[in-house]
Amino acid sequence: MDINDVCYRYIMDAIIEHERNNPELQNTLDLDTILESAGNVDHQYIGEHSLSSIIQEVFDILSEQDISKELIHKYSASLINYRLVEKVYHVHKGKHIRWLRNDNLTNGGIVVDVKFLENGIQILCKNKKRFIQYKFDDCITFQKLTMDELLILQLKDN
Repeated sequence: MDINDVCYRYIMDAIIEHERNNPELQNTLDLDTILESAGNVDHQYIGEHSLSSIIQEVFDILSEQDISKELIHKYSASLINYRLVEKVYHVHKGKHIRWLRNDNLTNGGIVVDVKFLENGIQILCKNKKRFIQYKFDDCITFQKLTMDELLILQLKDN
């Protein structure tokens, strides 16, 4: 870094700190109002979690599996914008999901249908090339967070 970079960084840090303390810019957002107006959001789940708790939940469930630490870190990085789905009623049609089966993380697909059959709950997904169906009870399912959900979680964390 040369002297110009240091000066620029110092000035930018000072501006940011000044604006951070500006009372006119203080957060006056009402999270409940945002939650109500957001369309494709699981209000109950998002209301009870934060980004850090979701990331921790994903890491914890992966750590409980019989897979190497290397794979746990790789899968955790791949699932950074996903949340754990423990109950089938949290699976939403039209959202992207991935699942862990036999210690392998799938690429997943978009949820098309949830089927309640004699042999268990089946989730039908569509990826780029084909339809895939898997047994919900035999896998660990992760659902991608929508932009609305991510925005709300980021607002909650700040």
